[in-house]
Amino acid sequence: MQPMPAHRPGRLSPRPGFTLIELLVVVIMIALLVGIVMAVGVRVTSSSKERLTEGAIQALETALVQFEMSEGSNRVPAVVEFRDPQNLSERIYHPVADALGARSGDSELLDSVGLFIKQLDNRSPDARSIISGMNSKLVKLRSVHDSTTTVKWDEPHQSLVTVLDAWGNPVRYVHPAFDGEIFGGNSYPSGGSRDEPVQLEVTNKNPFGLPTRFTYGTDEIRRVNRAGSGGPETPDADGGICPNNKPYFYSAGPDGLVGFGPDGEDYNADNVYIVQPRFPENQ
Repeated sequence: MQPMPAHRPGRLSPRPGFTLIELLVVVIMIALLVGIVMAVGVRVTSSSKERLTEGAIQALETALVQFEMSEGSNRVPAVVEFRDPQNLSERIYHPVADALGARSGDSELLDSVGLFIKQLDNRSPDARSIISGMNSKLVKLRSVHDSTTTVKWDEPHQSLVTVLDAWGNPVRYVHPAFDGEIFGGNSYPSGGSRDEPVQLEVTNKNPFGLPTRFTYGTDEIRRVNRAGSGGPETPDADGGICPNNKPYFYSAGPDGLVGFGPDGEDYNADNVYIVQPRFPENQ
């Protein structure tokens, strides 16, 4: 009788390795899982930024209500605290408008929320304290030389405190005196070419209810919501109309664009609103 072979510990039976197809399946599954995780992460991040922006706009709305309680709603929609550096006895007016402003050949977007906050200074401390209590990441002191979102005036000031959305763009403020669209030379309501702004310094007449015979920090303004033929390459504003003749705030959203593009793209689709404006029927 033959003796049974002794068992040698530590030796395992050989097993086949992964096939190329199995490896490809594993790689594809990992790629799909990574894609799902990234997509969920993007949605969560976007939702978080939108909520943060909504909170900032809500704080501005609260400050506006407080301001109107102390100042009334029929105030002049302009900052008048600045003075002309060439003539200290003459006040200089800055329209609080979500619009393109022009002064001495420079054309840039007005910092409408920065100007709104400037209105609160020394006039409504309770409303101003609401801004001071906001998230410090969103309340910034912005120099007129740091960004194209503030107009380059003739140095009546160097910077403004403003509120940014979660994507780093200035939140915008729309006053009923400057809502809808504004363009077409001196005509108002809007008419003529979208390339033509509206002059503010009109003797004995001002289409926005501003005082006449005063120096303005912005000579002309334009607020159009369409790009392309007869207009700018990038629209100036959302073109919204204040509901119930009350001001509103909004963010341009993740893309930082507003209005409608040259091919009809709706840049307003991702805007963030707390108060929803009306829009012209012809849009």
